[in-house]
Amino acid sequence: MKRMIVIGIISIFIYTYSWSAGVMLKTNEIDEASGIVAGRVNKDFLYTHNDSGGKPIVYILNKQGEKIGELLLKGIKNRDWEEIAIGKGPDDHFTYLYVGEIGRK
Repeated sequence: MKRMIVIGIISIFIYTYSWSAGVMLKTNEIDEASGIVAGRVNKDFLYTHNDSGGKPIVYILNKQGEKIGELLLKGIKNRDWEEIAIGKGPDDHFTYLYVGEIGRK
């Protein structure tokens, strides 16, 4: 049985949509991207993270695959992050970024 822990990361003043397309990463900080979501307001922003055992960071990329920022999640461990998503949260005025810790490690 898989265990799912969803971590509400941070309130962000952006809206996103699911996006899927090939992006060539131009940063060596991401060695095993696991999940990606793109911005709605700024369609050039992509959010991703490393899989198992990586630093607890959500990377912000442009569509050219270049890192343009990062969100460090203090006090959080990346045991086996598998997915990233955007959705509603406790405050309807914000959209929330979520990381899914759903792996088996």
